[in-house]
This record gives sequence, structure tokens and C-alpha cells, in this order.
Amino acid sequence: MDYFKILDFNKEPFSNSPDPDVFYQSRQHQGCLQKLEISIRLHRGLNVIIGDVGTGKTTLCRQLIRKFAGDDTAESHLILDPHFSDASEFLTAVARVLGGHDTGEKSTDWQLKENIKKYLFSRGVDEEKKVLLIIDEGQKLPDFCLELLREFLNYETNDKKLLQIVIFAQKEFEKKISRYEKFRDRINLYHHLNPLSFRDACSLINFRLNQASESGTSSAKFSLPAFISIYWLTNGYPRKIINLCHQIILSLIIKNNNRAGWYTAYLCGKKAFPESSKRQKKVGVGALTATVIILLSLSLWPGGRFSLLNRNNDSQRELQLKEEPVIADKSMTIETPSQISIQSQDFAELSQNGTAEAAQTYKNEYVFNKNDEQVNQEESILGTVTIQENETLGELIRKIYGPYSFTPENMESVLKINPQINNPHWIQPGKVINFPILQVDFVKVPENVFQIQVTSKKTLEETYQYIRKHRKDLPPFLIIKSKNIDEPYGFKVVLEKYFFTIQSAKTKILELPEGINTGSVIINRSDKS
Repeated sequence: MDYFKILDFNKEPFSNSPDPDVFYQSRQHQGCLQKLEISIRLHRGLNVIIGDVGTGKTTLCRQLIRKFAGDDTAESHLILDPHFSDASEFLTAVARVLGGHDTGEKSTDWQLKENIKKYLFSRGVDEEKKVLLIIDEGQKLPDFCLELLREFLNYETNDKKLLQIVIFAQKEFEKKISRYEKFRDRINLYHHLNPLSFRDACSLINFRLNQASESGTSSAKFSLPAFISIYWLTNGYPRKIINLCHQIILSLIIKNNNRAGWYTAYLCGKKAFPESSKRQKKVGVGALTATVIILLSLSLWPGGRFSLLNRNNDSQRELQLKEEPVIADKSMTIETPSQISIQSQDFAELSQNGTAEAAQTYKNEYVFNKNDEQVNQEESILGTVTIQENETLGELIRKIYGPYSFTPENMESVLKINPQINNPHWIQPGKVINFPILQVDFVKVPENVFQIQVTSKKTLEETYQYIRKHRKDLPPFLIIKSKNIDEPYGFKVVLEKYFFTIQSAKTKILELPEGINTGSVIINRSDKS
């Protein structure tokens, strides 16, 4: 596709979507993953991974799921955004994701615990399976959840814990667990994720450039000052590095250039990280040059600590490719507060089909699921959207089809029915873009849960106008196309998070910003519209 071939790419090198082929396995991420795998296989129980925003916690979370996806002796379950209002809601959520059964409105806490215990003994003892419960955004766990998780760890035999728990959380979680000695004492693995070193940051950038290149060696080059500028601006945080490098690649395409220097990195960073760019500008080119000389000296000096740029790039890349490919970092600008259960066989089935399907580790019921009647993508139009200033085609695809839908296949489908688009990176405001109906796979989620519908519109254009109007206040959402042709309002905007009780959904509506909550209604997950 011409869009990717401008710089000899066959895919987007710095996509924030989870492409397993462009995830760089840094030394600390690799080490953390190995420790987690050992702990889980030895049935050690509780594991906690702590890190700042953008250090790759969600990346490891998805990779951990993928690592056990093909293991018939294990099953993985995931809970996101664990902000529960009371113990009953948390127990209900855990019982449903583990057992997959309707727990009933009148189940007591004791009954819910018994259901969980029976399930764990059935799976762990009778079937000899490892049951893995992964909790992302663990800093949101209320205090009563810690006590319940501690109780789950009491479900054990003489030689193993029946539930393996992994919590990925930000640093504020440390203060919370410091108050609960009984919980803290149960932790088997306690690991801190730090920003990348300069060497790993350079390797991450080169690895992604080369992996996205058709020839295996990218024609896009970053100078040493550019690398230093990027590292300075991002402080080594993978999410920031990926976002900044994406902006740099867009700048190169627009300028019809294939080499990024310090000034290009600085200009892109000025927009993305204004405070960091001001600090860098004050330091000046002289200090930057001195830093370059020092780093070069360190890299060339015998026993030097740094291996910069493309020195030994082929051997480095060969070493990286020997490792098992992993799910790319989900560290992106759109958070996804969902609570879903991922069965190993479901995830393995998706992973076998490549990037587009493997990316769907979240609930992605955006348009139609894979069991719906097949449609001709060239003839069936979902709707049209008139593009506005500073909007990109990739942004529209992510918003309309879902946050992880920006894949080469989907971009190709959109471009196929829009021959008027010459450059996908810049489209003249006022142009009308056609969007086809795409088949999007999704992972099964529990039935009889509740979602919040914030609005419904007749057309895709009207729906996207609503999204533009509320883009700053609207929580993560999905656009769902009604399958009922008689439905007067064919498009619904629903919050991505779903709820196990009506009361928790009502509470969320009250928390929504004014202008969004007024039109919000609660819908049942079992609705077929």
C-alpha cells in the first residue's frame, strides 16, 4: 500500500496498537515476564508489578495472557478498571469471569465465595489446571478487595495455591498495600518497572523501524542527536517514545524526507511535550553536542556501557527475533476500563490469525461479529464522515471501529472505497470519507451485564459530530451499529466499561460530565439490538 511504502514500510512502525511483530523486548520487560512465568508455573500465588504510567505494564499484561494462551493446562482471566462499589459487586465480577455463569441477583457473599472455591478446586485439583486472574489498573482496587483477594489465596492444597493472581498497578498502590500487612506478606513476586535506559530506547526505535520495513532494514534514519533529543523529551518512557516517534515519521512523510535530526525531533516534541521541549531548548545545541561527544566516547571506549544506533544492528535484531513475538504495548492514549474474561482457547484462536485478530484482547463488538452474515465490503457502506481540520484517517478509523482497529487490512478497506484519498496522513478538510462495514472479531464477555448508552443517532455523520462535541469529556466508548434495519436510530454510542449491577451503572451516570449524563440510559448486555 502506497501509504506505507513512502518510507519503505509495510506497516506503521510506531502504531500504539498491539502488533506482536513490533514489540521490543527490553531487558527489564523480559526479566519481569520470566519471573512471572516461573511464579505462575510453580503455583506461588500473588504477584504485584508496579510502574509509572507508560512503562509497559499493560504490555506485559497482554503478553502474559498470550504466553499462556496456547497452554492447555492454564486458563487466563482479566479484570480491567477494578473500581468496585462494594464487596458483593467484586465477588460477583470474579465469580462471573471465573465460572462464566449467572450468579443471580439474590446470591449472598458466602454463596459467591463458595462458587469461586468450587470452581478453583474443580479446575485446579480435578483437572490440574493453573487458573490465572490478572488485574490491570490495580491501584483502583478498593481496600475490601485486598482482603477478598487474600481470602482467595487460602484456597490451596498441601503443595500449591489454586488461584494465581497478578496485579499490575501504578506507584500509589504501594501506599495502599503498605497498610495491609497480611496482604503484603502474601506477595511472592514484587517487581518495579522503570523507564528504559538510553541503549534500550535506541534499540526500541531501531527495532520498530526495521520490523516495519519491507526489506528488514529501514530507509528511515534517526541521527544520534535525534535519539538523544527523543530520550531527553520522553525520559525513557516507552509510551512517550512511541507517540513521539510516530509524530516524527509523519513529519518525514510530509516533508518527503527519510532522515530525522535533532531539530525534527525537537519540533515534534514541542507539540507533544511542551514543557520538556522548553527545557531542552534552554540547554541549547552546545550542551547537546557535548552530550553527544560524551555518549559517543562511552560507546567507543573499551568496555563502554552504550551500544548506539545501528552498530551490530544485524546481530541485535537476530537476537531479538529469536524470542517469542509478543503483544505490542497497549500503552496508548485511549484507556479501556472493561472487565472481561479471556479463555485461553479463545485468545489462541485469535492469535493464530495474525495482528488484526490478536489485537482483540478486549471486548470489540464495534460493528458486526464474525458469526454475522457475510457482507461485501466494497458495496456495503457503514456511513460517511466529513473530515475537519487536524483530523486524520487513522483517528477516524480508531474512533469508529474501535481503539485497536487501526490495522493495514482495515486501512486498505477504507482506502479501497475512497479513491479520492491521495495521502492518508493529510486529507483536505471538507472531504467526505466513506466507511465500509467491516467484520470485527471480539472476545466473548459475560452475559447479563449492563452498559451505559450516552446517545443514539440516525447516521454515522451525526454520531461523529456528537463525538467531536464531547471529545474532551467522553470516557472510552464504542460505536455500535444496530442490526435492525427498521431501527430509526441506527448508531449507538455506549461506554466501553460495563457493569454487573444496575446500581453501579447508575452511580457511573451521576459521575459523567454535564451534557453527557442527561441523555444516558442503561441497557442490558443481553440486548440484541
